[in-house]
Amino acid sequence: MVNVILSLAFFLHPFYISVTEMHYNSDDKSFEVSMKLFIDDIEDALEAQGTGALKMNTAQEHPEIDRYLRTYLHKNFFVTVDGVEKNFQFVGKEYEGEVVWCYLLFREVSDPSQVNIRHVALTDLFEEQQNIIHMILKGQKKSLRLHRGFLEDSVDFE
Repeated sequence: MVNVILSLAFFLHPFYISVTEMHYNSDDKSFEVSMKLFIDDIEDALEAQGTGALKMNTAQEHPEIDRYLRTYLHKNFFVTVDGVEKNFQFVGKEYEGEVVWCYLLFREVSDPSQVNIRHVALTDLFEEQQNIIHMILKGQKKSLRLHRGFLEDSVDFE
């Protein structure tokens, strides 16, 4: 019986994770980014900054949600390519069940050989938060797992 209770407790424990996919478009010399965040987690993070109730993916959604997301991501997601920090354009968002996909675009990225990512989103709020990043460039797929205590890493592409 104790094993069943312990197993159930483990199963009910929430997971805190985001997944970011970065595809390099060599024709446009850009990184196209899709970031998947759980709605309740990002709402908690934004509301902790004083936004008020956001009610994402409802008829009562806050009218400034795109601005709040853009500002939050600019403060929590950083990409440096070959030693030069790049800024992104927030393209938009869409909902899929309990998650929100945020779309970002990094322009003027010429044939990168090293990409550094600092992804601190949600790590201040959730100790267990893990931010997974998948990068596809030059026919190679490389992944990073960032978390509290290890918020930044680099990958090299040949």
